[in-house]
Amino acid sequence: MSETLVNLFKEYGLKEYEAKAYVSLLFSRELTASELSRVSEIPQPRIYDVLNSLKLKGLVEIRQERPQKFRAVDPKIALQILSNDLLARLSNVRQTIFSEIEKLKPQDQSLLLEEPNVWIIRNLDKAKQKIKSLIEAANVDIVMSSSASLVNEFVDSIISVTHSRKNVTVAVVCYCDESKVQINSNEAVLLKQRPTPSLPIIMIDGTYCIVLAEDYSLELGEPELMRILSDFFYYSVWRPSKTLTKFKLDQEKTTSHIWLAIEMIKTMKKEDITIKVSGFERKSRNVIEVEGSVVDYKLDPQGIFKNFTLLSGGKKYLVGGLGASVEDVEARLITISKKQK
Repeated sequence: MSETLVNLFKEYGLKEYEAKAYVSLLFSRELTASELSRVSEIPQPRIYDVLNSLKLKGLVEIRQERPQKFRAVDPKIALQILSNDLLARLSNVRQTIFSEIEKLKPQDQSLLLEEPNVWIIRNLDKAKQKIKSLIEAANVDIVMSSSASLVNEFVDSIISVTHSRKNVTVAVVCYCDESKVQINSNEAVLLKQRPTPSLPIIMIDGTYCIVLAEDYSLELGEPELMRILSDFFYYSVWRPSKTLTKFKLDQEKTTSHIWLAIEMIKTMKKEDITIKVSGFERKSRNVIEVEGSVVDYKLDPQGIFKNFTLLSGGKKYLVGGLGASVEDVEARLITISKKQK
């Protein structure tokens, strides 16, 4: 029996006898309790308690005969189970720590710890399930870049949204072979093709993002990180890509991304559209909502300015996106619609 393996499984949370029993079973096809006691050097009076504990953890399988025989589950499955248990315990400990800190926080509030909304998830199937549910719940926009095969995994959910919530803007960049994407030009999707791959990125409603790596996903809900990712997406993914479908304003469209709003504005005659902006006055941080016509827009190649000028009630407003620093309005929601004739 490998002492190294025993110690490694103990690092995953197994007790000494549990680790010894599992490792012993791992290198044996099937063993009775007595045989396992002998092989693992676990005292006979303890072996049934150990096996019952491993059974409750989902780490052993039992063949019902006389005497019962036990075998270890596949180590990949076992490590996933142990990882999930470990993460759950750490999450509980984490919450307890924050609760205790909150209780002991000084009255002057000088000690301020805020849990960031950033998560690393090791289970890619769960990440894909999360992406699917986020897409289906989208109310503002879906911005996505990935391979054709990954786009196709979510294509039913994407098309369902474009049919049921026609205001939602959907922008997709497909890597390499766009012919394999199961989205046709009749769907209300802004589709582009990038000649080389990059990390798959899915942004929903400008408030949540999932980045998929090879064996984990990074899930983000932090506003500042969303702002950085939105800029990265525009300059590194969207702008260098080839346009496959043209934007058609058949229905009112919304977006949380300033660059995506301007991309749509660029394809239309300014005098034909009305824009409503919900956000904040940059200087006062008061909530503001203005509606009017576009006078001008700026989306310069250097990436310094991304804004447009809105004329509303005889007054001009310079509108920027999340984190606007020189504009009058920091837009959080931009709605584009055709003027009524």
